[in-house]
Amino acid sequence: MDNSLFTSAEFKTLRTLLGYSITEISRYLDIGPATARNWDRGRYNPPPGVGEEMRDLADHTDEIVARLVRHYETHPRDWPIRTPRRSCDIATAFPGVELPHYVSLDWCRIVVARVAREIPGLGVDWF
Repeated sequence: MDNSLFTSAEFKTLRTLLGYSITEISRYLDIGPATARNWDRGRYNPPPGVGEEMRDLADHTDEIVARLVRHYETHPRDWPIRTPRRSCDIATAFPGVELPHYVSLDWCRIVVARVAREIPGLGVDWF
């Protein structure tokens, strides 16, 4: 696969998988919402740099999930894993974890759900 090719379909699929709205991914990528909307609707393919940035975000997300799984597997006293209810809770919801420069509430909830699926009985509660 040519890693420089990043189609509008891949943009929308990865954006959805990561839990970002059009507005939120625009903020993350520092672009206008209309540009992201055009990519999302398949009007244009994003430039290669966008593909690299979004793939990096997906990789970073995977690393965060793996780190949290290791933590909760070895620290059952910290159970259940907590998910932020409001945007203002995001910064403190994952102590000691280097978050991407902008994350959405849905991104946080997806991360928490992925961790909870890996550890039977972990449970999820609000932060």
